[in-house]
Amino acid sequence: MILTHEPALAPQIAAYLVAFAQSGPEAARSARDALDDVVGSDLISPWQGMWLAHAAGGLPRRRGVGWPGRHVDWLEQCVQSGPPGLAVTAAMALGRRRKGDPALLAGALDRVGPGWRPLAFLGLALLDDRTASQSASDALDRALLSGARPS
Repeated sequence: MILTHEPALAPQIAAYLVAFAQSGPEAARSARDALDDVVGSDLISPWQGMWLAHAAGGLPRRRGVGWPGRHVDWLEQCVQSGPPGLAVTAAMALGRRRKGDPALLAGALDRVGPGWRPLAFLGLALLDDRTASQSASDALDRALLSGARPS
């Protein structure tokens, strides 16, 4: 995988995956498969992980029933135990894709610290506005919640 040899290309690889996935259902499946392969590697740094999580959030949502993929499991693991920057980027990805466990995202709100909390909260609001409403603690949370609700 190119990320192991050229880690600085993570932003370009993430942008490519998202753009490629937009070109059709087969391309989206291939992009999800590529993410599944790379997130199974212990060779990616938290910085690269943030770019991959960002890319995962930009993939088209899969229609139908079925396993969402190893990358969704990885995103949940990042929310639960990753460094704050990676955890909130993963929370946003899960929110944008409407995947994952809302309780897991809510549990990360305090863990990531006040500087990162708004981004984690926005991911939660995109995923499940009811759980986000219960977790809102200030005016910023309420503003993010109202902005995340579909119109």
